Amino acid sequence: MSDQRWSAWDLAEAFHLAHAADYLAATDVLDDTESSADAISTRAAVDPILMAGLLNFLADRTDIVVRGDRGFRRGPGLNRPGRAVIDQYLGAYGPNACSLSTIMVDASSGRAAVNRQRHARAYTEVSGPGEALLPDIVQKLGLDAILDLGCGAGGLLIEMARRDKTFRGTGIDANADMIRIAEQRRRSSDIGQHAVEFIVGDVSDPSTAIPEAVLQHTKTVVAANLLNEFFMAGGQSVVAWLQSLRGVLPDAILVVADYYGVLGHGHNPPRYRALHDWIQLVSSQGIPPPDLAQWEALYREAGCCLAHSIEDRRAGIFVHLVRLTE
Repeated sequence: MSDQRWSAWDLAEAFHLAHAADYLAATDVLDDTESSADAISTRAAVDPILMAGLLNFLADRTDIVVRGDRGFRRGPGLNRPGRAVIDQYLGAYGPNACSLSTIMVDASSGRAAVNRQRHARAYTEVSGPGEALLPDIVQKLGLDAILDLGCGAGGLLIEMARRDKTFRGTGIDANADMIRIAEQRRRSSDIGQHAVEFIVGDVSDPSTAIPEAVLQHTKTVVAANLLNEFFMAGGQSVVAWLQSLRGVLPDAILVVADYYGVLGHGHNPPRYRALHDWIQLVSSQGIPPPDLAQWEALYREAGCCLAHSIEDRRAGIFVHLVRLTE
């Protein structure tokens, strides 16, 4: 990647552009039809001079807003993937940037600063990692009776139930907004009423989060973008989490879908991955290990065994199949 560094002017401009873009994404005042700034400000019930300035500022410098002969419309930067990025990195984790002086003193306070509603909304715009990566893998391996810990908006379980009318699965997530979206998606799909169940619960301790009735029929556990949340104090929290899961489901297969951290591991890391690592830090999650060897060492320390690894090294993402007993 380029070694070019941003100046103070670049940073100041980006800061204000980001806030302006987040405002548009959160208020949803633009659509695909060109409208005058006055009409848009009337629709949004805001000051017309400020709205005109905001729209021109973004149209001049970003792909968020397009300026045409008849006014302004939504640009490609506000398509579904773009909205997801804004909802995630500006909407959900923007409060962490605003609270940085507090978080730098008390690193554990970052988790409470996250806007969970915006975080959930990001996954209504694009597929989460479970839905995008895992259905084909899970289906080809014949894995069933799935418990999805940190299930998010329920994409994996709903997709598996669409493919197989006999499928049964349970998803647990601490974010009530995520579970609400998962339930809405389940109700609007054509899957059976009892195919999947979604539960609000704190999965940081599997020994207390999983209902006994769910434990009895679970054969496969999925943790998609979950373990990266437990690295703020290094890898020992992950080891303890794996040991807790082993204690209640010793015969299960664990499918870990996650990513390799980059911040602090070499110069000029990919910008998107470095940004995500920084977000991990300021939200009290921490940066996960940078390579397969270090992840495997954690599994081994917890008494588990890495059976297989599928990696996309360019993107820095992976799927690990882990036996919970060696």
